[in-house]
Amino acid sequence: MALKTRLMKLRLCATKIVDKRTHETCRLVILLVIVITVAGSSLASTMERRSSSSTFFQQRPVFGATVSQVQVDAIVTNRSGEFVDNLTQADFTVYEDNEPQQILDIQLIDLVAGTIVDLGDSEDTSQTFDSTNATDSSDEVTKTPDNIAAVDSATNYGALVFLIDGPSLDLKTKSRFLVAWEKLLKTTEGLRIPRAVYLANNFGTLEELVPLTLETDPLFEAIEAVRKTPTPGNSMKSNFYELLDDMNFPQGIDAARAKARAFEYEETQRSMASLALLTQFCDALSSRSGRTALIWVTTGIKITVGGPYTILTGEDPASPAAVWERQQQLFDPYTPDSQITARQRQLHEAANSANVSIYTVDPTLRGDLRSMDVDVSTRSAGDARRLSSMEFQSSLDSLRDSLKDAATATGGESFVYWTDLGAALATIEKDSSRFYLLTYAAPSPEGDGQYHNIRVEVNRPDLTVRERRGYIDLPLDERRSREIIGALTLPGAVTGPPVFARAFHRWSSDGESIVQLAIAIDSTTDKTTSNATTDNTLLVEPSSLVFHAAAIADNGRTVDEVHQGVRSLFGPADSGNLAAIWPFRYVYDWTLPSGTYALRVVIEDEVTGELSATQIKVEVPNINDEWHASDLILATTNGSAPPLPLVVDEATEDTQLIVYVEVAGGDEPVLSGSVFSADGIALLAPLPPVSLQKQAGIHRGALRLKGMPPGEIILQAAITDVVPGRSKIFRRTLKISGTIPQL
Repeated sequence: MALKTRLMKLRLCATKIVDKRTHETCRLVILLVIVITVAGSSLASTMERRSSSSTFFQQRPVFGATVSQVQVDAIVTNRSGEFVDNLTQADFTVYEDNEPQQILDIQLIDLVAGTIVDLGDSEDTSQTFDSTNATDSSDEVTKTPDNIAAVDSATNYGALVFLIDGPSLDLKTKSRFLVAWEKLLKTTEGLRIPRAVYLANNFGTLEELVPLTLETDPLFEAIEAVRKTPTPGNSMKSNFYELLDDMNFPQGIDAARAKARAFEYEETQRSMASLALLTQFCDALSSRSGRTALIWVTTGIKITVGGPYTILTGEDPASPAAVWERQQQLFDPYTPDSQITARQRQLHEAANSANVSIYTVDPTLRGDLRSMDVDVSTRSAGDARRLSSMEFQSSLDSLRDSLKDAATATGGESFVYWTDLGAALATIEKDSSRFYLLTYAAPSPEGDGQYHNIRVEVNRPDLTVRERRGYIDLPLDERRSREIIGALTLPGAVTGPPVFARAFHRWSSDGESIVQLAIAIDSTTDKTTSNATTDNTLLVEPSSLVFHAAAIADNGRTVDEVHQGVRSLFGPADSGNLAAIWPFRYVYDWTLPSGTYALRVVIEDEVTGELSATQIKVEVPNINDEWHASDLILATTNGSAPPLPLVVDEATEDTQLIVYVEVAGGDEPVLSGSVFSADGIALLAPLPPVSLQKQAGIHRGALRLKGMPPGEIILQAAITDVVPGRSKIFRRTLKISGTIPQL
């Protein structure tokens, strides 16, 4: 099966390719020559190469089912709920499908203390890593190399990922949760476990508000973003009132029961969609290593055929009539819905396979009607009896059963009707900070595609163990494909080496509107070079790197995607070229309709198994025939090699900088520029203006700059045309260093 075909089959978030276009493999522009040779390998060949070398699964910290090993985390507590930290390998027994397994290794992970203790040996083999953020949350965090290493170390072993179910929260419950969360963060002296925040919006898609971080400021920004998110207009409370109003008329009972059936159907569909989205989210989290505590903030979902609406439109609880007989004729409120339970099972299996423990947090207070206060005193006596009846209140409580089920099935905990939500969140962090990591040999190392149950037992009395309950033993190629799709879906959850991206709107050599995506990769992978052309140009091919990217529209739909090997063409082949072009830079041209897009990029290293990911926003204008300037493209060259786009705002003082622009619909556009000091006051160097030359209907041109002083500078470029009002100004801040920039 081809790579792209398999990836499309595994697509997450119900995305759909709506505008597939072929791409040129080479593009030529004045002063900026970049040749892209697409590696014509299919997913099948990629996976064939990968399956022949699977050692990376043992080399990196993988907390899931591997080719030859399975890792499972276990949280062991005593009767008081306190973590027990004095266990040894001899205290544990691991079962897969009720068969005992040989434990190969056991480690005690403490994310707060930053320690990893190997309990499989008699000698002391403890390790430490810095998982702390040394500054107070109110201080500005300086990202030193030590900070970055600390984030990476902690992230490899655990993370807290918040998923806020926006459609299920009304203003009251949302505010209650956000206030408690904000208060807890303000009293926190530095985060010890990295966090990420995602929002399930009213469109049924996920928004990444904060990628994994140890900083608190982005979390406060996420709180404000959620606070400003509109709440659903059609609430359960308003539906209850509508049904009760209908039932107050003698002829309205049948209409109310018909509406109840419609409301129950809507709730069923919402439940199905919520479970599907959560399952996809867990699949996406399989792209990261380490244990993930997924904090699902929601008011619950329906899991029975009927529900509160069915109960409410039954006979009056004060009446001697046969209530349950009437309700059985509508939607049975006590029989599980087979479709929903099947989706539940899929969620639990996906979470366990991705080593995700689900912690459910319901901001509802007991006595609220799900998440809405219904003032029974404002209703009639009959309405009050219905709203206050034990049957009705129990049906509302049953909406939380799914939350308890998810927590129990995945080794998490459920927090329902908690008055102190801050205490609940603190409990989750404490619970997620310490665990045992057990490794055993996989009974079927080839991957049989089946779900296998896991059970961990401790041979000491009065102790409780929570662990993930199993995993799907996927074949290696399918597992890897899911990880790649997961990384494309949630780039902020990926913890590999950094990759940086920048997008430019411009035109192709034949005048077609395109988005040029440039990425920089600081990879330690082997670099393969060869003299690929007759003029002694250098073909640089990191043979192990594979480029995956997707363009996501505002509505969450995937408009286009690409999966290909990475190779680029550079100038005369001399020893200095590699130093000039590394970290490796790669360019891809996209043809996209006008609109705003999130461009998600994943770089796969087939040698190390590492995934690197990032995401940027880009706007493709609706140009028509109007005057329009491209984005400013800064490129660097050592004088002999063709220019490459500058992805990070840093260059060396001996590097020649190319300031490149394009204009559509222009008459006589001119490009000029100036270099200013970091404060923007002192003029360091004026750049002589150049007239842009027309080619294929597009005016193109560039300024050249070399010998810039070390330090921070401001580069200003301006386009002016003979027609008044046709102009554009660009400003970029650059850091000029004496050495080659390191990402």
